[in-house]
Amino acid sequence: MHNTSEEMFLYSKWAFQKLSLEESLASLRDGFITLPPSINELSFVLKRCRKRKEKSLTLSVYAYICELGLERERSVGNYLVLMLAESTGCVHYSRQVFDRLKVRNELSWNSLINSYANSSTPQHAFTMYENMEFDPSGHTFVAIAKACARLRDLERG
Repeated sequence: MHNTSEEMFLYSKWAFQKLSLEESLASLRDGFITLPPSINELSFVLKRCRKRKEKSLTLSVYAYICELGLERERSVGNYLVLMLAESTGCVHYSRQVFDRLKVRNELSWNSLINSYANSSTPQHAFTMYENMEFDPSGHTFVAIAKACARLRDLERG
């Protein structure tokens, strides 16, 4: 009995979800899943990276996504902004992704503001807030409050 391409595709998706993070990345790199990988496949790998918070693996995934040119896509880029700051502790990478995004939305801005608020440079959260291209939301104010608390700046808070 021959498997249809759709059956093989569904099996590869199921198998991909059962792999370790390292195996998932290797499968993407080797073209086992799809080339280029789907946004869902990349999201799956990004979520695993965010949970594990392993800097070298996170940077490998980031480099691979940049090779594909997908860091500029809003759904991937927004997640990268969060993941890079959380997993590497370096907001610089998050800012690079933010600056390259084709289209920024409220999530893009809030992700970067929150990343700065939780970083060693929380004062940059205020600069991003002042330049925000959207009306602030509750998430924005929570991030700004965190930055104020970290700086012990009661006047701004």
